[in-house]
Amino acid sequence: MSKNELSMMLQTLLAKDEFNLNRHTGSLSSYNEAEIYFLPSYKYVKKEKRYDTKRTPSWCDRVLFFRKDKLKLVVLKYSDIDVFLSDHKPVCGVFRFLCKKEKAEEKQKIIQAYFES
Repeated sequence: MSKNELSMMLQTLLAKDEFNLNRHTGSLSSYNEAEIYFLPSYKYVKKEKRYDTKRTPSWCDRVLFFRKDKLKLVVLKYSDIDVFLSDHKPVCGVFRFLCKKEKAEEKQKIIQAYFES
């Protein structure tokens, strides 16, 4: 499959993605997700590299994040992983946190507060 074909398929699927259609309402409205460039992570035939045709493929496995003022988050990678141990394909996110130059103790407090909220 060419990159163009994959891009067109992803656009079609994401336009019908239930989470994206409803993400700006309710409790998840303040969270972000990196742009998806991988095929749906569910539903695979267990331990096989093919979709279960009895179910509609979807992105059930996601990495959501919340940005705070003093802590900038940069997405370095958001992808699926070619591991087929269940009917879900794992998804991973790699991020970098950027902080303003402050004392090391203050940086640690900001990062800790981020994860406790």
